[in-house]
Amino acid sequence: MDHAPLIIKIPFEPVPTARARVTRWGTYDEQEPLKITLKMLLHIQMNKYPGWILLDGPLVAELIFNIKRPKKHYRAGKFSHLLNNKAMKAYPSKGDFDNYAKFVCDAMSGIVYVDDKQIVDGRSGKQYADAGKEGSVEIQILPWDGKRMKLSGSIL
Repeated sequence: MDHAPLIIKIPFEPVPTARARVTRWGTYDEQEPLKITLKMLLHIQMNKYPGWILLDGPLVAELIFNIKRPKKHYRAGKFSHLLNNKAMKAYPSKGDFDNYAKFVCDAMSGIVYVDDKQIVDGRSGKQYADAGKEGSVEIQILPWDGKRMKLSGSIL
């Protein structure tokens, strides 16, 4: 595979994948409109790469989820554009990081690569967006180097 790393930033408020709902009338996915929106934004980004050929073979995915800060992170009054001292950088609530990754990796299937099962290695993290910024997803996809995987700092 001769592709250079693909690096894109999507202006999309990250969401974790939710389970499909089952009713007596069948199954439905309440996140379908969000998935369609994300796929549309991915298509727009990929139009910047004319002649793009879907990646094939083992891949590494690195994802950063920047989640819009709630109002309680900001000061009041004329300093309302500044973060208060208690505002965190990490995003330890709402949704497991792997469910955020699953939502985006599923959406990239057929747009960036053939299928998300090609991802053999990856890293993802969720954090609050910078003050005053909207949510976004930063994505880097690159070919797997074929080296044996190890835990960082591992003695194994």
